[in-house]
This record gives sequence, C-alpha cells and structure tokens, in this order.
Amino acid sequence: MKYVKVKRLEGVAVLSSPAAGPRLAYLGPSEARLAGQELTVRGAGRSLSAPARPAYAVLLVGEDDPVQRLLNGFAADLRRVSRELGARYRASRTSYLFTCLALVFSFFTAGMFFRVTRWPLANVLLAFLVLRCWLFLFRWLREGVAGELAKLAGAPRLASYLPEAALLALGALLLLVDLLFLPYDRWRGEQAGA
Repeated sequence: MKYVKVKRLEGVAVLSSPAAGPRLAYLGPSEARLAGQELTVRGAGRSLSAPARPAYAVLLVGEDDPVQRLLNGFAADLRRVSRELGARYRASRTSYLFTCLALVFSFFTAGMFFRVTRWPLANVLLAFLVLRCWLFLFRWLREGVAGELAKLAGAPRLASYLPEAALLALGALLLLVDLLFLPYDRWRGEQAGA
C-alpha cells in the first residue's frame, strides 16, 4: 500500500470469516490508510483492518502447509548431509570421497524409480520419496547405528563407514533390479501399442 499514490479505492470486495456474517461484502468506493503494519479500509459505513503484507504473500505457502513441511524436512536433511560432508572433508579426503561416491551412486541408481510406472508424475514423486528415504537412512545410520556399533565392535573407524557401505549396497541392489527387471525403452512399447 505504501506504493499506491491515490488512497481512494474503487470497487472493494471483502471476504471475511464465516462467523462474521456474510462472507462476501462489497464496499464500493473506499479509502485506504496504511499505519505501520496495519491496513485500514473505510467505506460504505464499514471500517476494516488487517495486517499489511506484500502482494506476493498470497503466492507463498504457510509453514503449516503439508507440502511446505515436506520440503522443509528435505532441506533439513540436505543441510545435515552438507555438514557431514564438510566434517568428512576436514577429517580425511579419502573418507570424504568415499562418502561422496556412496551418495552419488545411490542417488544415481535411485533414478530407476523414474521408470517404474507409466505415469511420469508418479515416478517423480516416487523418486523424490526414495531420495528423501536415502537421506534419512544416511542420517539414521550415521547418528544412531554407527555410534552404537562402534561401542559394541570396538572398531570405530570401521563403524564410521557403515552409512556409506549401506548406501553402496542398496545402490548395487537397485542397479541389479534396474538392469534385470525394468525395460529401458518402455516408451517405445507404449508407442507401438504394446
């Protein structure tokens, strides 16, 4: 509102909560006033106020949106992996490269989920879910299981490579399934009518 030069508005429609009576009201010509973070609109004998926010705010989802929570969790997993890679890089270049190899190989082989079904959007969602599971598995093995295994086995160096070994094993299994069971050119068969 601070960029609007004229404070006079024409044709103001108001959508209110169901408890406030009619949900949709037409105010006609109105006057707008912005005081701090409060926007006040007066017209047709009514005065309405609401917190001022940018016009693009309606395009953004709120924190309580389930999709936003999923994306926040994915970003948090990526931050954890990034911190882990940074720690590995500072500790040893060999362990850093082994961790990178395990992550890249397991993510690459998870690409088979892009061809599992004939519905592309379902494949993308499935691949996204699998990548999220890979990141969760990596974190769970690194933070929980590897420490306990190091205490039990007495070999902390060997136990520190458990997450990478698990990702490489799962990646190898997915690669085997991909090569043996999934047709690479499914789209050609569908175009031919098979």
